[in-house]
Amino acid sequence: MNETSVDRFIRRAQALALVGLPLLWMLMFALHFRALGDFFVFHERYVPRPAADTVTRLIEARNLWPMIHDPHLIGYLTLPLLVLGAFGLYRIGRHIRPGIASLGVSLTAMGSIYLGGL
Repeated sequence: MNETSVDRFIRRAQALALVGLPLLWMLMFALHFRALGDFFVFHERYVPRPAADTVTRLIEARNLWPMIHDPHLIGYLTLPLLVLGAFGLYRIGRHIRPGIASLGVSLTAMGSIYLGGL
C-alpha cells in the first residue's frame, strides 16, 4: 500500500468514527427506555430498579440479543471511536491552533481511559 491509500484509509476511518459515535450513543441512550412513552416520564429523584426485576428481565430475554441486556456495553465498545474521532478533529485543527488541538486529543484519550475504567 502506498502512502496516499493509507492516508485515505485513516481519514475515512476518522470520518466514520465522527459519524458513527453519536449514532451509537443515541442508540445506547434509547435502549435505556422500554417504550417511547417512558422517555417523557420524569422523576425528581433517581429511584434504582430492584435487582429482582432486572434479573427477571434478563432471564426472560433468554440471551436472544445480548446487547439489549446492558446498553452501557455499547458505550464501552465505542470508546475507541471517541479517540479515533478526536484524532480526526486534531488533524483538522493542528495547523490553526496546534496547542489547543493537542490538548483536546490528550484530554479525550485520558477521559476515555477514565470512562472505560468506570
